[in-house]
Amino acid sequence: MFRSLLAAAGIGGAQVDTRIVRSRLVPGGMLLGEVVLKGGAVDQIIEGLQLVLCTEAEVETDNGEYTTAHVLAHWPLNERFVLRAGETMTIPLNSKLPDETPVTALPCRDNRTKVWIETRLAIASAIDASDRDPLQVEPTEAMQCVIAAMGALGYALVRADVEAGYLRTHVANSQSGCYQELEFRPQSYGGIAEVEISFLYDAHATHLVIEVDRRHRGDSYRVVSVPHAGLSTASVQRQLAELFS
Repeated sequence: MFRSLLAAAGIGGAQVDTRIVRSRLVPGGMLLGEVVLKGGAVDQIIEGLQLVLCTEAEVETDNGEYTTAHVLAHWPLNERFVLRAGETMTIPLNSKLPDETPVTALPCRDNRTKVWIETRLAIASAIDASDRDPLQVEPTEAMQCVIAAMGALGYALVRADVEAGYLRTHVANSQSGCYQELEFRPQSYGGIAEVEISFLYDAHATHLVIEVDRRHRGDSYRVVSVPHAGLSTASVQRQLAELFS
């Protein structure tokens, strides 16, 4: 009975550990690994086990801005079962990251993008166990070409963050309830003060939602589609150069 009481209070209870195979995570790619459960001092009923993919999104209100954890996806891994005392259980992990997963591995100092996995273990009549693991998400090939093309055009990536909300365009719409913004600034003084780029995806192209802040002329918005067939930094550079001219 004493051990059961301790387990209910979270002492000597079940533990969960998610181990990600960090090969190369990209939006739309596979998340591979395993979830390891370790039984505590007594048998415990597990009401459910799920994996939750999260990011930190900025929310704008009339009273200012704040950040909040935003769920991108969740995957139920197991329903109700009994985890025996001292038992080790391993559950393979094989899930697809959403196409709109924000990218964290970016060449900029002010990178506010965070993505992580939460493993949630619901335990009957006890304190739930959890595990949180940050993820390193790299740019897709199309995003790499965009960043390289902007650099070739004289723009430096200075900031990246995630905004709460939806993108609506004539070619595609976002679905996740948030979107990532990459902020570029020219390395020499000119007519453009700042460029912000967000990304939408489909099977054949990556769509760039671009906000251009021109000095003395205000902001303008354009959508540029980058085909995946024949993708190259040079082809993207030509598309963007025409836009900025």
